[in-house]
Amino acid sequence: MCCEGQPAKLPDGQPALHMARSSRGHHVHGLGFSVSARMCEAAKSSWPELLRVKAEAAKHKIMRDRPDVQVIVVPADSMVTADVNTKRVRVFINTSNNKVVKVPKIG
Repeated sequence: MCCEGQPAKLPDGQPALHMARSSRGHHVHGLGFSVSARMCEAAKSSWPELLRVKAEAAKHKIMRDRPDVQVIVVPADSMVTADVNTKRVRVFINTSNNKVVKVPKIG
């Protein structure tokens, strides 16, 4: 178990075989590799700190924080679908200065 009672997961979403504690913190061991406990932390779902940041820098920050999501940069006045996709972050930008104008979030 890790993360406040949540079962440890491997990168493919399968349950981890077992856990061991090291001097560096928790590590999940299984199938020939380890996954740090950082993967068990609550996944970030919004990035308010990216308002007024250049689009490319914002995109890279989100990709570092959540490599499991697709990051899409779109002009603020673009028509987009209303569906919710937990593997997508839209970054709405002002095309005149290429800066983020709306808090990027999962969906």
